[in-house]
Amino acid sequence: MSGETSAVNYRHNPRCSRTNTNEKEGEETNGKSPDQYMKLNVGGALFQTTLATLTKQDTMLRAMFSGRMDDLISECELWLNSHGQRNIDSEPSYVCYIPTVHTKAEYERLIFSSHKPAIKLLINRHNNKYSYTSQSDDNILKNLELFDRLAMKFHDRILFIKDVGSDSSEVCQWKFYGKGVARTEVCCTSIVYCTDKKQTKVEFPEARIYDDAMSILRYEDRGVCRRCGGSTCSPPGAQTPGTPPGEQ
Repeated sequence: MSGETSAVNYRHNPRCSRTNTNEKEGEETNGKSPDQYMKLNVGGALFQTTLATLTKQDTMLRAMFSGRMDDLISECELWLNSHGQRNIDSEPSYVCYIPTVHTKAEYERLIFSSHKPAIKLLINRHNNKYSYTSQSDDNILKNLELFDRLAMKFHDRILFIKDVGSDSSEVCQWKFYGKGVARTEVCCTSIVYCTDKKQTKVEFPEARIYDDAMSILRYEDRGVCRRCGGSTCSPPGAQTPGTPPGEQ
């Protein structure tokens, strides 16, 4: 009997300790049930796990989902409201805005409604008819990195559009628009024939892309103000010719 009793007690001890652990985790999850499922967006992919898994160890995830970071988030929001919005309102180029489109109608509407020349990069990984060569993945990343660098430098003069639509047979293609018309294009994709199969090859013609990107600036409307998008106006604080100082 004593042996059976000790065995029963041994079975119940882990349950008791687990109950205490769950109660402690419930206190650290800001009143939420540890069994509640949470959805995490990591790089555009959606992952789902329980709150108990996220708060199991004392890491940044535990701090984020236990409610301990609420004060820090409030401080960040207060700083953005007092500083960030003012900077955005006074400097339109403070934010680099790159629209992502899926269809031809979407990017045509953006191009026709903008007074800037446009550069559109098509990245279509849905076209997996053939396998890719060994350097294709690296070259796709190089094209994306160059697109980001150009957008950061010329976003106030050129409209940059990223096309991820699956209605095109191309995998990687640059298009350059001026006055609403496609002027040039650079197709980075070709089909190569190996001994036993076909493969998709993606190249990175950096020099040609730079040349076409700089050439598209010829279609820039010189009579449009970069700050407000209207007719040409003097920058803030500038003195109008013929006006005495102090009479602005």
